[in-house]
Amino acid sequence: METVTDQSLSPRQAAQAELCSVCWAAPGTPCQRRSPEADHLARYLSAYQHGEITKAGMAAVFEAVQVVTRHRLVNAEVTK
Repeated sequence: METVTDQSLSPRQAAQAELCSVCWAAPGTPCQRRSPEADHLARYLSAYQHGEITKAGMAAVFEAVQVVTRHRLVNAEVTK
């Protein structure tokens, strides 16, 4: 059963609420600060596991990336 605590958060906001397990970016801070801002896919997966991102939200994230690895960066523009 899927439990989402706050559906008002975008996938990016939910991902950035997590500590990045790849680069250790603090919550609220993007993994890649230069333009374009981006976050590691691992953050999105963590937020999904904690029930912060819906299946539809994760589907949108996976649609935006072509290569799926934990280290993959997801551009901010595609998940706002």
